[in-house]
Amino acid sequence: MAEVARKYHDNLQRANTQDTEATLRHATIQSNLDEIPEEQKMTDPPLCPLNDPIPESDVNEALYSSKAGSAAGIDGIPYEMWKTLHEAHKKKRLINKPSFNILGTLTTVFDDVQTYGVTEKSNFA
Repeated sequence: MAEVARKYHDNLQRANTQDTEATLRHATIQSNLDEIPEEQKMTDPPLCPLNDPIPESDVNEALYSSKAGSAAGIDGIPYEMWKTLHEAHKKKRLINKPSFNILGTLTTVFDDVQTYGVTEKSNFA
């Protein structure tokens, strides 16, 4: 049943995402970027602090700032699960037991996407 619901919601989020819409989206973005006055544009975008790696502390802050009970994203996983995994990791770390560091993993994934982008085959592009 959960799989059926996940597929249904995935299809809703991907509905009408055809090539023509991607072209229109690109044109709209470019049009908006063209409206930015020259004095407000970044002189060297690759050196912008937004390109710096995302620290784990920022991922932690984002996770715990998320509203409880809000809808899951495209992955179908609610924020509560990520929080539960992190809380379990913190408890095990206190007693020196091996555990899975979900924040470390999420940070690595976010940094990888920021550095290399996403493949169009991932359905996140």
